Amino acid sequence: MKSQVSNTKISWHIIKRSFFFLLLLVYAFLAVTHSSVFYHDFAVKESAEYTTRVVLGQTDELKQEFVAKGSHLSAISVRFRNPARKLTTGEVVLELYNPEDELIGTYSFPTKAVQHSKRTVFPIEAELTKGETYYYKVICKDVVNKNCFYIKLAPSAENSIFKTLTWNDYETSMRIDGKFYYQRYDWKLIIVASCLWLFLLGLILIPEKTWDSFKDTKWNRRLGQFLFILSPFVSFWLVERFNETPITSLMKVPVYFGLNLLVYFSILMLLYLITNRTRISALILIISTFLLGCTSYFIDLFRGSPLLPNDFASIGTAFNVASNYTLTMDLLTLCNILLLMAFCIPVCLLPGSKGLSLKPRLAFLLGTCLCVGSTYYIYFGSTTIKDLGMTINVWQPQKSYHENGFALCFTVHASYSIPSKPDGYKAAMAEEIASRYQSDSVTEATKEQPNVICIMNESFTDLTFLNNVETSEDIMPFIHNMSENTIKGHLYVSVFGGNTADTEFEFLTGNSMAFLPYRSIPYNYYIKSALPSLTYTMEGAGYAGNIAMHPYKPGGWKRDTIYPLLGFQNFISESAFKGSEYLRRFVSDDANYDKIIEEYETSKASSSDPFYLFNVTIQNHGSYGYQSGTMDEPIDFKDTVLNNDSSAHQFINLIHRSDEAVERLVTYFENVEEPTVICFWGDHLPKLADSIYERIYGKSLDSLSIEQTSRMYSTPFFIWANYDIPEEEIDGISANYLSSYLLKTLGLPMTGYNKYLMDLYEKLPVVSQICYKDSEGNTYDPEDENFPYEEELEEYHVLQYNNMFDTSNRVEDFFTLNGMDLSGVSGE
Repeated sequence: MKSQVSNTKISWHIIKRSFFFLLLLVYAFLAVTHSSVFYHDFAVKESAEYTTRVVLGQTDELKQEFVAKGSHLSAISVRFRNPARKLTTGEVVLELYNPEDELIGTYSFPTKAVQHSKRTVFPIEAELTKGETYYYKVICKDVVNKNCFYIKLAPSAENSIFKTLTWNDYETSMRIDGKFYYQRYDWKLIIVASCLWLFLLGLILIPEKTWDSFKDTKWNRRLGQFLFILSPFVSFWLVERFNETPITSLMKVPVYFGLNLLVYFSILMLLYLITNRTRISALILIISTFLLGCTSYFIDLFRGSPLLPNDFASIGTAFNVASNYTLTMDLLTLCNILLLMAFCIPVCLLPGSKGLSLKPRLAFLLGTCLCVGSTYYIYFGSTTIKDLGMTINVWQPQKSYHENGFALCFTVHASYSIPSKPDGYKAAMAEEIASRYQSDSVTEATKEQPNVICIMNESFTDLTFLNNVETSEDIMPFIHNMSENTIKGHLYVSVFGGNTADTEFEFLTGNSMAFLPYRSIPYNYYIKSALPSLTYTMEGAGYAGNIAMHPYKPGGWKRDTIYPLLGFQNFISESAFKGSEYLRRFVSDDANYDKIIEEYETSKASSSDPFYLFNVTIQNHGSYGYQSGTMDEPIDFKDTVLNNDSSAHQFINLIHRSDEAVERLVTYFENVEEPTVICFWGDHLPKLADSIYERIYGKSLDSLSIEQTSRMYSTPFFIWANYDIPEEEIDGISANYLSSYLLKTLGLPMTGYNKYLMDLYEKLPVVSQICYKDSEGNTYDPEDENFPYEEELEEYHVLQYNNMFDTSNRVEDFFTLNGMDLSGVSGE
């Protein structure tokens, strides 16, 4: 029997050591195959006793010769002075040439983006020959600044890397105050990582007997206790490494530092209460939080926003979307994996020790309840966080994460995930507001009613609306030139770069994301039973079809479950598009619209009732890098930097293809005898690199005004008819109003809710999570304490809460047409 137990122990020890040995081999393989991540920028510059500034303007040109001190150049920086830079016009171009006078790199900045008295970094990558003489030019193009635009020059020294400086063909004895950034292997980091790897390998090779002799010593117990206490700090540190926030910066605000740590300690104590083993608890904590931090890091890379609690509700859709992106190993992830192993391997190899007996465990239970209860109270049961002055940046949550720490912000977001209830809410409040409006009645269809086709086009965006982006030709000439029988303008939405379903929800229901937790997904969280919608209204008006169509996976955003609750009788998804044209890896808009025409013709063959269809396209879905497939790209940005970005370049050509597809669809229905209306809009802007949007605006995203930010949440829309309707240009309307506006324009039956929304639209044409806009053109931050329409907004909140959450007391005849009953509708 003893021999059997001994063999079991030996086998388990061998299994552990073999597993960790394999893990280290895999890590070594990853490090070698991704050795390029160890490339590190180092700067080459020369100090000077003094510098002077020289005025530049219009077409000035400086040519600076220099000796290459490295092989892999990544950037060149130049120091300018640019007072009143917002008033500066023109651009500054840096061109790099080899000894044969061949241009090998270029980059430009609008002068408005050139920081005053700070280094402007021109990211120019080039392979140089060390010791050879190259030169670069700083070229002004129509530069004008009333307060003068300067470049800093310094005296040239003997044996300098800087050689001749020529200014407008005249040689000078000065040099540009420049800096060169080269890449080379970070040998210090490589040596440290290698030593740590060898140390872990040495631990694995320590004989079993040595470990067993350590088992019953007090040092084993003390080391286990130390690692147990240390684990929350290690978890905190690793997660913040992924969050790219130095722990030292969080320590500057001790309260925030403590609140972050409190979350990790609370989780650890719960784990220990369950397992009664210090090392198992520590391992579970550090591995789970490591995975959480790593997931957030890659989500931030793809989406531009870190992991939020609401993302867990859309995990199925996340897996669908993730297939469109490519994960790449980088230095941060590689280093963090090694650090994780440096903690876990010793913990796993140390001999285990007994847990607490019954009485101490009961005492620990009391302490755990106190710790966890305090954490819950601070985050969920009190105004402590608010009183501390901590806020969450709703359109750039990553900024809050970096400033305040991952655990603190993630938990605060979780506390915000519960929909807020209007102050003093009672069903009677909704009934009183609803009494002012009478819903129209259910009717039979008439010949005058037009066919209605609603199209939400994936990521369809007019980048020129942001800040006068110029392209070689118009990327959407057809839509830009639509005028006859057309209403068009800018649609304001609540999401950026993703969460398509939120814009869809606002359009179909008339409800607003402004009253729901940031980045929540109503489809995933809140819709559990039939919810009044445009589709029910169209059904009550006698429409046939009632089709939802999306040429992608039906389970995305739980559409296959939610659509029946919104009144759709048919859902056409990806399986119906087999053999259709694909653009990159997605069904093209052309194929999508061919299916619309097919469904229309099928419906008309069996029914004379007007036709209704709601469509969400997929062609323009991210990512936009070439890993998603390539396509013809005839249109270019006039801005060289934008044009050199493959994702931005491919995106504008996708939009051009969408515009061509819309033209084909409109042309078809122009020739249809029956009155037909197409309502078209984009769901959100694409997730391009922040640097692209900063290039477009000429400033950092952090410095955008609320008006500029709101434009990043706006897309084009139009309502077109093949018969006479009043033409109109609308400066701004938010997605929650669009379906009601459509019904009013077409003269179709409206619910009391539709009529209420049209009255509110006259005062507040834009209500979103990002901003409010009034009829005078003023834009308000949702946190603005001087917002003058608080009472109107609170009424809207009362009605929406009654509609979505107080369903047992819902004012049914206000949200639906008279004569319509949704009580029997099921999502099964």
